[in-house]
Amino acid sequence: MSYSKNNWNSNIQSLKKKGGKDKDESNKRTFRVVELNGKVVEFGNFTIKKKTSSGKPGPGPIIAARKALQSIAKYLKVSKSKLNATFMIQEITRGKSQYKIYGPYEGYYRKYSPKESKNKKIKTKDGSFIMLEYEPIIKLEKSKGKNKTKSGGG
Repeated sequence: MSYSKNNWNSNIQSLKKKGGKDKDESNKRTFRVVELNGKVVEFGNFTIKKKTSSGKPGPGPIIAARKALQSIAKYLKVSKSKLNATFMIQEITRGKSQYKIYGPYEGYYRKYSPKESKNKKIKTKDGSFIMLEYEPIIKLEKSKGKNKTKSGGG
């Protein structure tokens, strides 16, 4: 079987339809933790969508902060019930000229009541269920009259 130009064109078209990788990558924002409890750190890689499936703007950095909370618990080697952290995250999305820092956030986990946890089941791909025990709580800290420098344009 010879590889004709016609073959090549049809293969390219079908690969473009299947792949969609470029489109998907451009719909992601990536963040990492850069400060934790007053110390400069650098770990994590959390992605959120820029746009929802309907084309509206996606969730903001607070969702990335919520995802960061689990990594912070692992990084500090602390159980979720004892975690209480203050942290800042930085957007590291490819193509961004300025890597903006968000925060400081205060984060901890709240244990669901037995009644609430009944409604907190997630079905996995293999059909089993995961019971959620904790809810991540993230609050953007307000500066309480401290001498914080204001960054321009933000």
